[in-house]
Amino acid sequence: MILFERPTLEKILREKEGQLFDFKSARLDHREVAAHFVAFANADGGLLAIGIEKDGTITGVNEYEAQVNAFLQAAWNLCVPPVMIAHKFVDCVNHNGKADRIMLIEVAPGRKLHATSKDEVYLRIGDQSRKLTFDERLQLAYDRGDASWESTLIPDFSLDELDKGLLQRYRRMCGTSLSSERLLVARNLAEQKKDEIILNRAGVLLFAKNPYRWFPRADVRFLRYEGTVAETGPRMNLVKDIRLDLPLPKLLDEAFRVVSSQLREFTRLVKGGKFETTLEYPVFAWQEAISNVVIHRAYNITGTDIQVKMFDDRLEVESPGKLPGLVRLHNMHEMHFSRNPLIARIMTEMKYMRDFGEGVDRMIREMKAMGLEPPVFEEYAFMFRVTLRNNLEKRQLRQTAMPIVEDKRLANLNERQKKAVSHLQRTGRITVEEYLKLNPGITDRTARRDLNSLSDLKMVKIVGSTKDRYYIWAGL
Repeated sequence: MILFERPTLEKILREKEGQLFDFKSARLDHREVAAHFVAFANADGGLLAIGIEKDGTITGVNEYEAQVNAFLQAAWNLCVPPVMIAHKFVDCVNHNGKADRIMLIEVAPGRKLHATSKDEVYLRIGDQSRKLTFDERLQLAYDRGDASWESTLIPDFSLDELDKGLLQRYRRMCGTSLSSERLLVARNLAEQKKDEIILNRAGVLLFAKNPYRWFPRADVRFLRYEGTVAETGPRMNLVKDIRLDLPLPKLLDEAFRVVSSQLREFTRLVKGGKFETTLEYPVFAWQEAISNVVIHRAYNITGTDIQVKMFDDRLEVESPGKLPGLVRLHNMHEMHFSRNPLIARIMTEMKYMRDFGEGVDRMIREMKAMGLEPPVFEEYAFMFRVTLRNNLEKRQLRQTAMPIVEDKRLANLNERQKKAVSHLQRTGRITVEEYLKLNPGITDRTARRDLNSLSDLKMVKIVGSTKDRYYIWAGL
């Protein structure tokens, strides 16, 4: 639900309480409602549905007119600074069978730290509005300064530079009848200045045809290395270097496409003589890692870009800026804070951001389900990095371990030859050069002897002369 465009009771009841939504009774004290306003404003904004109990019972608001007025006044009188809200009523039938109404109150993300009139600070974390400690409040106040960066207007930006097709896509997802320009204003991505609409930095990053013109380092750089370390000079092993500079939704679409095209598949022989194919990394894990850094990076750090580095044994995703707000490496599972609340809200509505709190836990679960190590999260200097390891060595050994029961020839192979069998099962062929890369530190003579031994066992067939010889998989 967005902007209260054509809301229905059915839509409201389908919503789940979480980071952006909450049900509240109209009997609630207006001071408690003010605490929820503050919590939403200090996070990513959100929506309160007043007149619905926690168990889903519809009690409505018609019998609580004084309370309803107090709720609306609380955003101004009981929040410091005042919280920006908008409200709308939706017709319903209450639990007594009488005509009634639900009141929807949308809270905009704040640009400053908000507190209640009692000088208490709250933050929305999952489906709870949590009161912060003094130290947490200080940290939040410090990091809240970053939020003003995305709200800064760009007077020289022309509306002709907007990606109209992308904006139309967003409008359809919102189900709104507002024009594109009015929608940008309503979502705090632009401001009306007399007869002119001026976009802010968040709006330009999200919907400009060429945000690179305004933010030269707000791109994603994909780097593919051959091997497990990044070499330089004569030994340079960089085989792909792709820069992506697009509006953020399209940036993620293209980043997903590029990374997906470079991922390998692993094939192993399982019981019954059939081959089973698994992906190099779980799709959710690597897409979540990239989505999070694009949405939450510190765009005010202009000296570098987001880098996605693919090595033979791992995928690294690096982003400018350490973890924001109250989020730390030890509490990433339960804590949420958006450095860029305006961007985060739009990307959530466009389905690029999963349910809050789901990401890290699900990444770990899906890596574990594939037999891989959990993601590694690190901070260094002014950067944040996520590393996914493909456990290449273990997976190759596992691929060869199962067929041993089927073919006694495998029991006599050395570890180098077992790696080659795994490679052959995936690709169908191998050269001496590829064998040397799988087994660094051995000589050409040892490699040829190992491969010729596989030929003697009738596991491979030799193709070509000695100079350009390669070996093809003959099966088990």
